[in-house]
Amino acid sequence: MQPSFRRLLSFAFEPEYSFPDAPRRISPGEVVMMLLLITAEWATFWAITAGSVFALCTLIALIFEVRHLKSSVQSSTYQRIYEQMITIDRFFIDNPSLKPYFYGSQTSTTKNQIQLEQVA
Repeated sequence: MQPSFRRLLSFAFEPEYSFPDAPRRISPGEVVMMLLLITAEWATFWAITAGSVFALCTLIALIFEVRHLKSSVQSSTYQRIYEQMITIDRFFIDNPSLKPYFYGSQTSTTKNQIQLEQVA
């Protein structure tokens, strides 16, 4: 009498006949859970990777923006300084008699405080 093929391979289907070193049989539910776990791990990995890439891109954009802002502030400052210098030059063009008091060594001859404040 020959044993049936199913009977010969029964150790693969019944846990009590499994060998100690052999991997155990995995149920379909466990396969689904493992796939979901692997999918969740990959989703977590890609979410962390995407967040890191986004943060790096934001940091690079911030560095460029700060450099541009620095350049803009310097240009604006130089423009205001040049405008003030032009205003001072126009004042001396309109009042050439006052230039020696500011750039020369000439001192005021008047002692009247009101007249000095008007000139200044």
